[in-house]
Amino acid sequence: MAGIAEETATGQIMTDERDKYDGMAARIEAEIADSLDEELEMELDDDRLQEPYRQALIPDYDAIRATCLDGGAGTLWISGSGSTLMAVTDDTIVAKFLQVKLREQFPKCDTHILTCDTEGAQIEYL
Repeated sequence: MAGIAEETATGQIMTDERDKYDGMAARIEAEIADSLDEELEMELDDDRLQEPYRQALIPDYDAIRATCLDGGAGTLWISGSGSTLMAVTDDTIVAKFLQVKLREQFPKCDTHILTCDTEGAQIEYL
């Protein structure tokens, strides 16, 4: 189903607009990597190209989004083909609160608290 949404989004947006969006996203990503600016991170997470079409394919998307944002998450985005929603917070208490709340409201959904890898890929010489 995600393929249909992506095809629809691509068909409705002119190529120059897509290029502009891609360029803006790349610039913001680079700036975030350099500055770790939270405001830029939120701007990057505002996906107006694919997410509006893909969210309609995800059951309970609006309710899950509202629960996460009202519960203290800084942002929420669709990850991959849409089988995963990622809510972001830098507060462990908020993460645990959201996990409990989501399990109560959406018992069929799996929830996991993840941490970011701050070191990247590492090579170990034997």
